[in-house]
Amino acid sequence: AALLGAMQRQQEARPLLQRVLDGRDKAFGPMHPDTLIALDNQSMVLGRMGKQQDAVPLSLRALEGRQTMLGRDHLETLASLHSHALLLKSLGRHHEAAALLPRVVSSRQSILGDTHPDTVLTLHSLATLLAATGQW
Repeated sequence: AALLGAMQRQQEARPLLQRVLDGRDKAFGPMHPDTLIALDNQSMVLGRMGKQQDAVPLSLRALEGRQTMLGRDHLETLASLHSHALLLKSLGRHHEAAALLPRVVSSRQSILGDTHPDTVLTLHSLATLLAATGQW
């Protein structure tokens, strides 16, 4: 499924990712880190397929699960928060996305430093969002 996704073959990857998600949910439970990864992966594939609206509940479920299980400032939680904000941005929900990204920037700066690639990526996401909405 990951290889198909990397090859931009989302239609083929999606059912395989759903099987992974269902299997992990059954084997480990809905809050297990591996299940949450599968949720995030399924959300990203849906987003790449242009089904952002369908991706939002999965993205939110993965984010909430990671916040509960790993904590608000865990790097995986921050990655989910960043992805969720970008998904909201793609749906034109700019104000919601803009409310989330500063938290990711701040936490990544504190944990990883100002020059870490993940921090810089999030700064770029925030800057492009603010520019697109005329707030910069």
